[in-house]
Amino acid sequence: MKKILLISLLVIALPLYGYNVFLLLRVALPAHGGGSGVSDQGNAPSFESVLLAAAPVVFEEKGKDPFQLYKKKPKPVAPVNKPRKKPKTVKKEVAAPAITITGIMWNPDNPIAMVKLPGGKSAVAKKGQQLSNNLTVKKVEKKSITVVFEGKEFTYERK
Repeated sequence: MKKILLISLLVIALPLYGYNVFLLLRVALPAHGGGSGVSDQGNAPSFESVLLAAAPVVFEEKGKDPFQLYKKKPKPVAPVNKPRKKPKTVKKEVAAPAITITGIMWNPDNPIAMVKLPGGKSAVAKKGQQLSNNLTVKKVEKKSITVVFEGKEFTYERK
């Protein structure tokens, strides 16, 4: 099997190499021995004249050299400001707002309470309703309401 493969490769390769040599010799050697640099095909230049007439290639440097390795530029790093330590604040006690319950209308699905706020105003309070900027009703029960004032919960009972 190896012999057959070797013989078939030689049968194909030798004629190809021979043809390439024929073409090179035909161009390189003048047909009539004149050495004029022109082959017998009219005005076609010979192989030597083409080599001698070729201009040297000069690399003009315009920016980055294409043969240099690409290097990523490091990204500029913004200066990191260390967070300032906040001064410890003394938490003051939140006093309960002066709210009085004037009445509760009990319904298990939607209870409502009537309350009197510190400014003297009366309001109707439902669960989740905001009565003022920092006063929210958390829940309404049969005899009490729970409100959230400045993050703390306060429960008021009906008198």
